[in-house]
Amino acid sequence: SVPWEYRSTRSRRPGRPLPAWRENLLQLVVACTVTFLVGAVLQLNKLAVLDSAGRQFSQESYASKTGFLVPFAISKALCNLVVGGLADRYGRKRIAVLGWVVGLVAPVMVLSAPTSPDGWATVVSSAAFLGMQQGLVWS
Repeated sequence: SVPWEYRSTRSRRPGRPLPAWRENLLQLVVACTVTFLVGAVLQLNKLAVLDSAGRQFSQESYASKTGFLVPFAISKALCNLVVGGLADRYGRKRIAVLGWVVGLVAPVMVLSAPTSPDGWATVVSSAAFLGMQQGLVWS
């Protein structure tokens, strides 16, 4: 038993075990909270990139502004395909840590991108690293 494991203080009635979600309520709340926060960060990233695409990087068409979603989707899909085998071979914790390390590349690339139309390619390619992070950590 781990110290953060939720322990039910209710006495069980004979023949009526508690549902699994009630047994692990604390873990469920933590997992839902982390999932919500990660989703919120991703949405804020998308909104910030879309906003800066027009103002800082002189992208005018909607297609060019949303082009950063394509490398994200492709790299996440590819990592989703291989993450199970990698986790079985090297361990889930190692792959998750690798995913977080890969994910650190994305903000560095965005922050170092020049604020000219040429910098947009850097922002778009950073989305591939964010997709790899999502595929390795959250799959």
